[in-house]
Amino acid sequence: MAVTYCLISPFPFSDTMDLLKKMASKVGDVIQEDSRRGYILAKYKVSAFRKLKLEFFVERSEKTCNVRAVFHGDVIISAKDKWWDLCLSALFELAPNADFGVSLAEKNPYVVGLLYLEDDTEQVHISHTKQNASITGFLLGGALFGDAGAIVGGMSGKQRTVGHTVTQFSNSQLTRLIYNNGRVWEGNITKGSKLYNEIIVNFK
Repeated sequence: MAVTYCLISPFPFSDTMDLLKKMASKVGDVIQEDSRRGYILAKYKVSAFRKLKLEFFVERSEKTCNVRAVFHGDVIISAKDKWWDLCLSALFELAPNADFGVSLAEKNPYVVGLLYLEDDTEQVHISHTKQNASITGFLLGGALFGDAGAIVGGMSGKQRTVGHTVTQFSNSQLTRLIYNNGRVWEGNITKGSKLYNEIIVNFK
């Protein structure tokens, strides 16, 4: 199962590519790179018989670069979070004064932002209880949700709705979540579930 992580690089494209290659080399091996496409393929040895494949996709923007990292392999998500923490630790060591908009999961990633996906309505919400300025800036910068102007929420907790609002009477909601370590998850959240209750607590 593939798991996607996002971060935002405060460096130009070529510097971002070099930094990601150095990071990948510190914790694994760089197998392939294509600077024209903004692509890096790396592998990480989990055991003598198992390796995880990690693909980086770097998107140029005006002043920064949006980075998506996709972990492939049949290990559980918590194991991928652990390996991603190793990547982030290496990245933070290489650029100690840079803000990448994410933080280490340290075995306990938490939801910092969510986007409801339903019909013509998109609603962005940002956590108040675990609020972090850099992560909030990352969310509002559009690295996860697309163009910032289209569906920007706010640090005050206000929401901007695109299209028309539809009242629904359903036990589940299609949602995209972002965790403090940059992990992105998309799926249906069922009312009363552990994840639903976590969101209710953090997004009041």
